[in-house]
Amino acid sequence: MITRLLIFAAVWTLPLTAQAAQQPNILWIIFEDMSPDLSCYGNQAVSTPNIDNLASRGMRFNHVHTTGPACSPSRTALATGVFQTTLGAYHMRYSAALRPELPAPIKILPELMRDCGYHSGNIKKFPGLTTSGKDDWLFQTTQKSWDTKSWDTLISKKPFFGQVQFKESHRSFRHPTDQVKQDKIKLPPYYPDHPVARDDWTGYLADVMAADQYVGTILKELKTKGLDQNTIVIVFSDHGRPMPRGKNWLYDSGTHIPLVVYYPEGVAKPAKYKAGTINNDLISAIDLVAETVLMAGGNIPDWMQGRSFLRNDSTPREHLTTAVDRIGNIDSGSRAIRTKQFKYIRNHKTPASINECTTFYRRSKHPIYHLLNVMGERGLLTPEQEQMLEPMAKEELYDLSKDPYETVNLIGTPDYAEVHNELKIKLDSWIKQSKDKGLEKDSPEIVKHFHNYGVVNGKKLGKTIAEKRKAIEAHFNKEISMDLVSPIMTNDPPAAGKRVRQVAHEYKGTDVYHSLYLPTDWKPGGKYPLIVEYTGNKFPPGKGSGEVKDANLGFGMSGDQGFIWVAMPYVGKEGKQNAVTWWGDRQATIDYCKLNLPRICKQFGGDVDNVFICGFSRGAIGSSYIGLADDEIASLWKGMFTHDHFDGHRKWGYPESDRESAVVRLARLKGRPVLVSGMGSINVRDDFLKDHLDLARFTFLEVPTKTIYNIPEGKVYHPHTDMWMHRESKYRTQAREWLQAVLKEKRGN
Repeated sequence: MITRLLIFAAVWTLPLTAQAAQQPNILWIIFEDMSPDLSCYGNQAVSTPNIDNLASRGMRFNHVHTTGPACSPSRTALATGVFQTTLGAYHMRYSAALRPELPAPIKILPELMRDCGYHSGNIKKFPGLTTSGKDDWLFQTTQKSWDTKSWDTLISKKPFFGQVQFKESHRSFRHPTDQVKQDKIKLPPYYPDHPVARDDWTGYLADVMAADQYVGTILKELKTKGLDQNTIVIVFSDHGRPMPRGKNWLYDSGTHIPLVVYYPEGVAKPAKYKAGTINNDLISAIDLVAETVLMAGGNIPDWMQGRSFLRNDSTPREHLTTAVDRIGNIDSGSRAIRTKQFKYIRNHKTPASINECTTFYRRSKHPIYHLLNVMGERGLLTPEQEQMLEPMAKEELYDLSKDPYETVNLIGTPDYAEVHNELKIKLDSWIKQSKDKGLEKDSPEIVKHFHNYGVVNGKKLGKTIAEKRKAIEAHFNKEISMDLVSPIMTNDPPAAGKRVRQVAHEYKGTDVYHSLYLPTDWKPGGKYPLIVEYTGNKFPPGKGSGEVKDANLGFGMSGDQGFIWVAMPYVGKEGKQNAVTWWGDRQATIDYCKLNLPRICKQFGGDVDNVFICGFSRGAIGSSYIGLADDEIASLWKGMFTHDHFDGHRKWGYPESDRESAVVRLARLKGRPVLVSGMGSINVRDDFLKDHLDLARFTFLEVPTKTIYNIPEGKVYHPHTDMWMHRESKYRTQAREWLQAVLKEKRGN
C-alpha cells in the first residue's frame, strides 16, 4: 500500500515540477509619475540607455494610458484589471474607514497569480536600491496580498511574480541635474519658458535618468542570480508626469505612460510579441493585468475589464476611457474617451481653472503653479498659458494629430460636430456598460471627510505655500542690470544725449511722428553715420507696444556713441497716427522715409553714405518690405541688420509676403552687407536664404537671448525682444564688430 502511494505521489509531483520549470518568472518595474520622457521615446534631453536597450531587445508600446491620472485610482485598477470607477473605489485620499470593500467575485492580482502557482512579492528590500513597496489601493479586502516584501525570499521560490517600485519621478525630485541636456528641453506651450519652469522640468528629467540606472541595477541582479533567461521584465509607470495639467488631469500628459515588455530568449513567446519592434495599438494599463495572468498560464476572468494585447486572438481597442474624481481637497469629476486621433473630455464638475484646481499639497511642491499665477497677474502669459487660469470648460475636444498638446478646444466647431457627437455617445455607453459609480452622489460622510481633509491640509501647508509663492515673486522683483538703458522720448528740442519726438510738417496736427536721438558725442557741424529703425508689432507677452517711442534695437547697436538714431513710423491708413501692428498705409510709410531721412541728414549732420536700416520682428521684415520696396528707397542704405524674422522666410497675411516677392526686394540691395540675427537666424539661412546668397553679403548671427537674460528680468519679459543688446554679451560684440567693419568700407552700389 505504501509503495502504491509513493508511486502515485511521484507521478503527481513530476508534472508540477516540470510545470514550475516551464513557467517564467514575471517582474514588474514600476516608476511613479512618469510620462514617456525616455530617450527611446524621442526625448533628447535625457539619456536612458538601460531602458532603451531593453526596448531594443523587447517591445516598446507607444499608446499606453492608465485608467486614472493619479497614483491611488490608477493602482487600484492595476491591482484588479478593473476600472476604479466600476469597483466604487475612485476618490483619492479616502480615510481607511471609508474605503469600500472589494466586491465579489473580483480578485486582486497576487491572488490570481497564486492560483497560477506563483509566489508573489512587492519588494521593499532590493540589493543596493531603495524601493517603495507601494500599493495605495482604494479598497479594503480580506484577500491575501503579497507573500513577501523581500527580494531574496521572493527569488528563492519559483516561479515568482514580483513588483519592484520606485518613487522616481514623484516629487520631491532628488537627483543631480548636471547630466540633463538643458538645450534639448522642450516645454509644453502651456508652461512659461522661464528658468523656474526649466529648473523644475530639469529636476523631473534627472529623476527619469536615475530611474533608468535602477533598471540597469535590476537587470544586472537578474543576470548575477541566473534569472535573466527565465524572467519576463515589464517596465512602466503608474500615470503621467507630476506637473500642473499633467498628474490629476485627463490630458495625455496625465495618463500617457511608457511601457516596455521583454521576453528572454528561453521563454515561449505569444504570437504578437515581436522582439525589437514598436507597437502602436491603444492599450489600457488594465490590459497589462490581463496579459500578466496569461503570461503565468492562467485565464482572464470574465469579470476582468482588461484584455490581452499580445495573443493571436487579441483585439486592439478602438478607444480608451479614463476617469478622475476627488483628488484631496479638489472636488473634481471628469471622464474622457480617446481614439488614435481624438480626445473628448467631459467635466461633470468644473470647480475652477486648471491651475486653481491644484491641491494644497501640490501648491506646496509645484513652482510652476505659482509661476503661472505671478506671470498671469503681470500680463506675461501667452494665450496657451492663460488657458491654465481660465474657468474649465464643461466639454473639451481635441484633434491630437494636429494638436498633441491639447490646447485648441474644438467644441462648437462645425467641422468636428460629428466627431463630438460620436464620442459623446461612446462615452455614455461606456459609463453605462462599465457601471461607473464615480458619477453617483457622494455620501454625507465622504463629503465631510474631504472637506475636513482640505481644511487640515490648508492650515498645515499654508506657510509653505506662501513661501513658495514669495520665492517665485522674487524673480520678478529684481532690478535689471544693464549697461544700456534706452532714453525716454520727450518733446524737447533735439540735443546731444536726448531722444525727442518729431512731427514732419506734412503731418502737423496728427499723431504721426518719428523719434530722433543725437548721440552723447554729437556736435553741430559734425558728420555722423545714421541708423534708421523700424519697430516690432505690438506684442503683449513681451510688453512690446509697437510704438516708435519704445524702439530699442538701434540704440543697442550704436552703444550711445557715434551714430544718429532715428525710429521711423508706420503711417496709419488714415494718416492720423502711427500703426502699432503691421504696415498701416505702406506707400505712405515708404514716402515718409524718403522725404524725412534726407531732411534729418541735412539738419543734423547725417552721413548719407553711411546710413543703415534695421528692425526687430515686424521691423526685421519691414527693413526689406518697406526699406527695399523700390529702387529709390533701397538706394539710401549702406547696409541692413535684422533681428528675429526676415522678409520672405514665411508667408504672412498681407500682399507680397511670398518668397518670390521678397527675393525681388532683396535683389535691390545689389550685394550690400546684411546681418541676420535672432533666435532662428540659422534656420532663416537654411530654410530660405541659402538659395539666394548672391543677392547680398549675408552674415548670420544666432542669438540665444535666454543665455543673456534670466527671462523675465527687469523689462525683458520674453526672449523675443529688441533689448538683447542692452547687456554685454559676445553676441552683441559680434554684431557691433560687423557694424564697424561695414562702416569702414567704401559705399558700394
